[in-house]
Amino acid sequence: MIKGITSAATIVELNVVVKRDISKDEGEQVLERVRSVKNLDIISLDFDILERAFELQKQYGLGIFDSLHASACYLRDENREIISTDKALDGVEGINRIDLRDY
Repeated sequence: MIKGITSAATIVELNVVVKRDISKDEGEQVLERVRSVKNLDIISLDFDILERAFELQKQYGLGIFDSLHASACYLRDENREIISTDKALDGVEGINRIDLRDY
């Protein structure tokens, strides 16, 4: 069984994208849908994650959400593996991107 973590930033990003691309009603359901995922821990954004995110943003030219996801992965996941379709994360030293489409 796979156990995963994600940060609160994921929920914020999902809310923005779903409201923009699908509907406001669907966007408002994001929190409950993420909460219902089994074996998924949602971590808070602390200063260490924010500080590292800003460093990654500057170093790799990542957007704010990508840098937050990479930072949380780097600092809170012992395997440093991130599931994402975003190829921009491939160049971030110290983390391993696993393409979501491979699951």
